Amino acid sequence: ILQIGQAVMIDRAAADRRREQKTQWDRNAAAARATLPGIPPVKNPERRERCGSDFQLFCEEYRPDAFKVSWSDDHRYVLERVQATTFAGGLFALAMPRGAGKTTITMTAAIWALLYGYRRWVCLVGATEPKAVKLLKGIKTELRFNQQLYEDFPEACVPIRALEGKPQRATNQMIDGKPTSMVWAADQLTFPTIKGSVSSASLITTCGILGDIRGQQDVTQDGEVIRPDYVCLDDPQTRASAYSNRQTDDRIDTLNGDILGLAGPNTKIAGVMPCTVIRRGDMADMILNRDLAPEWHGKRTKLIAAMPTRMDMWETYQEIREADFRNDGDGSPATEYYSQNRIDMDLGSMPSWVERFYEDEISATQNCMNLYFRDEATFAAEYQNEPLELKGDDTLTVEQISERVNGYELRVVPTGANK
Repeated sequence: ILQIGQAVMIDRAAADRRREQKTQWDRNAAAARATLPGIPPVKNPERRERCGSDFQLFCEEYRPDAFKVSWSDDHRYVLERVQATTFAGGLFALAMPRGAGKTTITMTAAIWALLYGYRRWVCLVGATEPKAVKLLKGIKTELRFNQQLYEDFPEACVPIRALEGKPQRATNQMIDGKPTSMVWAADQLTFPTIKGSVSSASLITTCGILGDIRGQQDVTQDGEVIRPDYVCLDDPQTRASAYSNRQTDDRIDTLNGDILGLAGPNTKIAGVMPCTVIRRGDMADMILNRDLAPEWHGKRTKLIAAMPTRMDMWETYQEIREADFRNDGDGSPATEYYSQNRIDMDLGSMPSWVERFYEDEISATQNCMNLYFRDEATFAAEYQNEPLELKGDDTLTVEQISERVNGYELRVVPTGANK
């Protein structure tokens, strides 16, 4: 029995030693992965330098897959305004047709501003916190996998790619014997601290417009206190809030009071708001109104600046198209009718983006009219940024009623009331 007991103890001690050895091996392997030998040189410094002063060129050179179709005049205007806002500060609100790339442009601008050191802290504000987190996820994916950025901005992208998407590796990451102090979380990205890098210790954070926005600040390794100086507000209203005057007022108050004061007293904040007008009088509609909010330099763009004059021919086109759809067709007879009568049917039409149409369509005008006939109200709001007036429907919604119900009996004064 004693011999058996001694043998068991020996086996346990050997197992403990093996576990300790494995743990140490794992630690050494993790340390080896976390320690980077250094930052490689910029592969194309000339390209990097050219794109630093030209945001449109940055989009074309570093995100060609995202911007495949040629720019429209509206796109060029928006790109110029975003660049000017990034450089000098100020506010810019833009409403573009659905699918025009306003969110992609805005998120690319955030990457551009941080990589070149024009801004130190980008705060992504969404209608809800999950929507803002989704925006950050897209930026992180771009910084991690974009090969052109990896080659020309190694001081930022090499340490990011080395994490392989694992947040725990950021804790121990070292370059030249110094910690990078990166944060790779769902709601925050802190760029690696690299001596001489203009993006060193820069941040991207997220929050919902009704979340905890006030008092954001951070301290770098050098003791520098930084605060958000660039705010991207991507569609900061929901459909429910757009139809509530109270929620609209609350969001505008939060925007003016909490969000635009994030940068502190000595820095002029840059704010870019890509938005969609859901109804007349909603948050987006008010911010884009240059009489009500001139400081936002609101810009509304339309998918089509002027409708065709021969709407009678387009009505015939739609009748042919619908009849073909009812018979399990693909609408090609209507396209053939348009092809034969295109000169007359295009009269007066002014599409803003002539390159925007599908493979089974002939022109941007045809694309616009297909969207128009699908749903006129949606077309007016989502593609023209001029929602139709609501007519003949004064029915109160559940939300409107619940906002006015306080739960007290008639003539019972709430405890906290002083009047």
